[in-house]
Amino acid sequence: MKKNIVLQVAAFCCALLMLCITGSTSYAAEETVIASTVLGDSNYVNAGWMNHRVYITGYGINCSMGIGEMAQYPVQIKQVGNERICVLQDTGLVDIFISNMNHDLAALAVTNRQDLFRRGNTYVSADSSSIIQIAPGTKNWLLGILHKRLMGKPEDIHLTLDESLIVRSTGTQNMSYSDNYVLSGTCTTSFKTSGTNRSTNIDVAASRMNMVIMPGQAVSVSDTFLPRTAANGYKVAHAYSGGKIIDSLGGGICQVSSTIYNACRNSGLEILARFPHSMPVSYLPLGMDAAISAGSKDLVFRNPYNVPVIMQAYTQNKQLTVNVLVPSDTLAGTTYKFWAQKTGPLSADSYVTTYVNGLEQSTVCVGTSKYRPLPAE
Repeated sequence: MKKNIVLQVAAFCCALLMLCITGSTSYAAEETVIASTVLGDSNYVNAGWMNHRVYITGYGINCSMGIGEMAQYPVQIKQVGNERICVLQDTGLVDIFISNMNHDLAALAVTNRQDLFRRGNTYVSADSSSIIQIAPGTKNWLLGILHKRLMGKPEDIHLTLDESLIVRSTGTQNMSYSDNYVLSGTCTTSFKTSGTNRSTNIDVAASRMNMVIMPGQAVSVSDTFLPRTAANGYKVAHAYSGGKIIDSLGGGICQVSSTIYNACRNSGLEILARFPHSMPVSYLPLGMDAAISAGSKDLVFRNPYNVPVIMQAYTQNKQLTVNVLVPSDTLAGTTYKFWAQKTGPLSADSYVTTYVNGLEQSTVCVGTSKYRPLPAE
């Protein structure tokens, strides 16, 4: 009998220990959709909300959004555990609200003329602006507040920006540089067959790649493009995903990253990360593209020189051009050629050939790319 009691106690202790380790005592709150309706439906949302506003202040701005302007927006009324929430299914006005805050914050930027680099006869100067913008997570923060508050007593919602809701960056414009900066690498691709939305996405992404890359600095192209949201200027266009062609916010920006990739290879910049597309692209040969997908695929390059490198990106007549400028005395007669050779109908190896004063020095394989076939029409 004593032996059985000991075994039972031991078994209970083991079970208790496993319960603590796995944390199996906590469960996600059960979620039930009560109704699918519109925000102005007074059967679920107090009609008084339509006369109130959301105010956000801080860092020199005071912006507001009328809740009544969303009266016809679709919502879902949900029961989550013991709490009832109102989930907006359309966030268009919130996107505009955040865009307006970014506009007001940008207007407060402080601009100063300064040297970004100066050594001997080599220099880069620019009007440098200290810019504050709304952090990407702020939209979800605001929506979370609205979803809960809209089920309560109608009143104006007053919120304050803090450091967790903003990002600080330094922008440059009106750049000038010494005469010894020369074109080291370039690439031009065409988007003449692209629709309005895809063309807009290419314009927006390219505009963010005009920059000075300091010695040793690494640049994430995906981060520099900013999150692909309507608030950041992106529109819905075709994109590749899992062997399919889908509509996606920011569709087409991979043409910008691919053009950057070629310009970087042609200028001797170091590539730290590059991924091929899942399927062939029309604007570059196999093996010479670079896909971008938030959280999974990025193009990351680094400046290996001991002086700053200048990147210029622009569109004209539906052509995208990316240039990389490096001081001629740093290059010392060295040039690079990026090229690819097909190894099959859907595969290719890519190479960089290095020349000094026009004479070939070496050819190095820098990547192998494999693709799926494009889906049937």
